[in-house]
This record gives sequence, structure tokens and C-alpha cells, in this order.
Amino acid sequence: MNLISMKHQFHDKLDHIYGGDEVQSLFDLCCEHYLLWKKLDQLRFAERSLTPLESDQLIAVLSQLELQKPIQYVLGQAHFCGLKIRVNESVLIPRQETEELVAWILNDFSQNNSVKMMDLCTGSGCIALALKSARPAFDVMGLDLSEAAIQLAKSNAISLKLEVAFGLSDVLVNPDFAENNFDFIVSNPPYVLNSEKSVMSQNVLDYEPHLALFVPDDDPLLFYRAIAQSAFKALKAGGSLFFEINENKGDSVIELIKNIGFLNPVIKKDLNGKDRMVKCFKPNA
Repeated sequence: MNLISMKHQFHDKLDHIYGGDEVQSLFDLCCEHYLLWKKLDQLRFAERSLTPLESDQLIAVLSQLELQKPIQYVLGQAHFCGLKIRVNESVLIPRQETEELVAWILNDFSQNNSVKMMDLCTGSGCIALALKSARPAFDVMGLDLSEAAIQLAKSNAISLKLEVAFGLSDVLVNPDFAENNFDFIVSNPPYVLNSEKSVMSQNVLDYEPHLALFVPDDDPLLFYRAIAQSAFKALKAGGSLFFEINENKGDSVIELIKNIGFLNPVIKKDLNGKDRMVKCFKPNA
């Protein structure tokens, strides 16, 4: 079987699920991952026969994609802020919106800043690792309650040769962080309401960890409350707190963090025009 025939199989079996353009993108990712071929290489080698191993690998991917397993889990990696982050079903797949959160933070801190920071609900470690990669002078810690997630984050740090300290902690039990210790804290906590499951993609519901996604409808801000309360103690005077948020909960998050004592809260929209990020500050005195 040659590459053209394999591409036809992908389209025959997947177009009705994903659409032709998305299937082409999936096929391009598979060619780059397994064959190390870019798009130009696909044109050059379109009629070359695939080896038995190459055929088996692509057919195995095709079978998983038919089950709507996200391509990032199939390939075991996701691209985030220029890094290849290992992922599996114990962690969320990094999203573009979270890249925008990282960019917002980097805009506040120059290359020369000696900064101590913490990433809560770190998952794969993508935020912590992206920040450390862009700002090597940062002293970076990442915490999560999932042991599987922390093991994966540690593996990512090793493969990327980035010095980030990852550890276990449950933010809902009000962890006892050292006071006045961090310049900023960032978190992308669970924020999708249980009632929103009905409008979510099936591949997200079937494969991504619900522990990292969903919160009860009757207490949608429980993670924000616990994290903000801990952050108020852990941040240095004037330190900043960054959140990724549910697009429908911006005003509620602002009210919560103001009641805790944070100042100058700002909501930032993502590239799709949705309220997606919040920044605020601990008072200087």
C-alpha cells in the first residue's frame, strides 16, 4: 500500500465523523509523527510503498480515530507554546486558550525577572513548563492532586530538560503554603459545569479526565475560592494571581476574588472574544 491509498482510507472512514479538512489535518499529523514527512514530503513520496510497520501504525491510528479518540492521545503528545508535551488520558489536552494565558503572564515579566511562581492544577505541566522554557530565570513549581498527572508532568520536565518542581497537593483542602513566598500564582482549574456536558463533544466526554474538567452546578467556583484563599496567603505583597475561567463566570470570579481581598481584577478575552482569563493583585501592604 502506498501513501495515496492510505490517505484515501483515512477519508473514506473518517470524513463523515470529522469532515474532509479535519481529516486531512489528522493525516498530516500522522505522517509527520510516524513517517517524519511534512506536506511537501507527502507529495514527493506519494506513490512510495509503505513498509509493513508504517502501514500497521497508520491503520492502528485510523482505528482509534474512528472511535473519536483525540489525536493528541493517539500520538501521545500535544503542541503547546512551541513545546511537545506528552499527554495521556490522565491529563487534559492543552488548549490554545491556555497558550493565551501563558502569553499574558509573559507580557508581565521580562527575561531578567527573578521570579518565584506556582502553577496549581498543573496537569501535564504545560503552563509551568512553557513559562520555564520562555523565562529560564523563573523558579517554577507545579502541583496537582492526581499522581498520574504529576508523574507525566515530571516526565515532560525531564524530556524537555526543564527544571520544574512538581508535587502532589489537593487545592480543595487549603494547602499550607509558605506565606509571602510567591511572586505570582497561576491556575487553570476545573470550571465546566456538570450541566454543560450535554453540549460538549463526545470525544472530550469519552476520553478527557472528568476530574480535571467538571464542577457541580451548585458550587461552580469551589476551586477558585480555595485557590484564591490559599494564594492570598502564599503571594508576596503586590503579587499577582492568574486564572483561566469559564466564559460565563467572569463576573462571579471577579466578585469572589475582590471579597477575598485582591485588588484591580481584570478580565481578558480570548481570540474568540470570550471571557477567558482573570488577573488580580494582592495588596502591597
